[in-house]
Amino acid sequence: MKIFNFQSYAYDHGVDLASENGKHYRPGWIQIACPFCTGNPGFHLGFNIAKGYFNCWRCGWKSVADVVQKLSNCSIYELEQIVKSYQVRSGLNVTDKNSKQKAKAPSCKLPMGTNPMSPRHKKYLAGRGFDPDELSEVWGLLGTGPVGPYCHRVVAPVLLDGKLVSYQCRDITGKSAIPYKACSIDQEVVHHKEILYGEDMVYNDSVVVVEGITDAWKLGPGAVSTFGIGFTTPQVLRIKRYQHRFILYDNDPKREGQMAAKKLANILMGFDGTTEIISLKNVKDPGELDKMDAKQLMDDLFDY
Repeated sequence: MKIFNFQSYAYDHGVDLASENGKHYRPGWIQIACPFCTGNPGFHLGFNIAKGYFNCWRCGWKSVADVVQKLSNCSIYELEQIVKSYQVRSGLNVTDKNSKQKAKAPSCKLPMGTNPMSPRHKKYLAGRGFDPDELSEVWGLLGTGPVGPYCHRVVAPVLLDGKLVSYQCRDITGKSAIPYKACSIDQEVVHHKEILYGEDMVYNDSVVVVEGITDAWKLGPGAVSTFGIGFTTPQVLRIKRYQHRFILYDNDPKREGQMAAKKLANILMGFDGTTEIISLKNVKDPGELDKMDAKQLMDDLFDY
């Protein structure tokens, strides 16, 4: 029997989860704010890890399809693809996120068909304002071919202390229901939401924290990504080690990025060092910056 791996979905899509010490936390359940109970704040919607169903303590049982469609705001076709991509065999890789017995892969292998980027990958990146050869050299980007579950994607290796521990992939066709696709949890040496993308290339005591990996690509070394706005406690502890911290999340229409930035800043201000929220004008996110503007921004922040 297959059930929905909500833990993996939540991490990949930046869904805030109740902490282990929170009042809504229950062993064996993953708790989130119920998107159906507007006006009633709290992590009332629970996902039963063992049985694979949702139940809200206020408004009752919910189907996986209803919850995912509500959270993803997607079409029926996209919903089918998302649910299918996160289905696993019952009992496999569906564990309490706070369990101390989560299995770790001894090593991480890149997706099937990973090779140096083809002209098609480079054309996609160039179309988004990147220098593909520079990204290949600095960030080690690769690409996949037409086969396998990660087909037609740019592959971004995730390194920790020089070791490959995970990866992120970006669709280049514009047709995938899941533009960004992470390494499956059971294949990661370290879960990507426990670390920061690009941390190996931070070379002083200052760091710029961004949402996505493409934002880090545009700003260059010194920028780290939290893989979405749903940052985790391990990520906060890694960020707080830097003396000067700049948070540069997206200026999205719903202001979700800026709200997350304020939440992260409030936590980091409790540690030694400085924390500052940076806002961009005329562009939604750092990935949209012109190359020269991105360089000037980093120079200004780091006072080169």
